[in-house]
Amino acid sequence: MKVDERIRAWDSWLKEYWVRRKASVPAKLTNSEINAMLHWLVSLDERFPEGVNIAIEILCERLEKDSLVHELGGSGFIERFPSDVARLVTYMLRCDADQFYLIQIQEKILEPLGKQEIEDDIFQELNQALIASGREPLVPANQD
Repeated sequence: MKVDERIRAWDSWLKEYWVRRKASVPAKLTNSEINAMLHWLVSLDERFPEGVNIAIEILCERLEKDSLVHELGGSGFIERFPSDVARLVTYMLRCDADQFYLIQIQEKILEPLGKQEIEDDIFQELNQALIASGREPLVPANQD
């Protein structure tokens, strides 16, 4: 599906579907469905921030191993939407995930994200999640 087709799908029905599914309509989301929705975020292009706003409100039981971290790291979103990526990573760190997943987050997302300007409150939440997961906090980009 081309980018413009994905954006049209998001605008015409997918966003509303996510909102309804978040509210358990017609049924509670399964963990597999949540992981699939998170994976779809990378496909949303300019609608990525809207998708993050919805996704981070969904209770995640466990992150499944897939290519999400790798694709997010190579999407250009870290540079385009650093605060939204930071919010998503904060959410991901709060989900149950194995150490391999957390190591991928560190290498593919946190290292380049640490070079970006991130809103202060979002940056603080990310660092709290990092510390809670046993990781070192990021140093603000302007304090290199």
